[in-house]
Amino acid sequence: MLEELIARVEERWKAEDPDLIVKGTVRPDGLFDLQVTSRLFEGKDGLEREAFFWQTFRDLSRDTLVRMTYCLMQTPQEAEGN
Repeated sequence: MLEELIARVEERWKAEDPDLIVKGTVRPDGLFDLQVTSRLFEGKDGLEREAFFWQTFRDLSRDTLVRMTYCLMQTPQEAEGN
């Protein structure tokens, strides 16, 4: 399931941001953490990033969404500082 979520972001965003980086991990409890680094977050505050990001998953079931426990959304510049 994690691979499908990563692929979904890549399919929908890669054309607008060829440098997109999407990483994910499965936690021991089976829940997912995602890290998305994209220029598409530039100039957006936290709420704007979340709104933009979650549109990608609007047609997924609630059961799938609740398994995504942590999502780090950052620009390439922010990623360099981490």
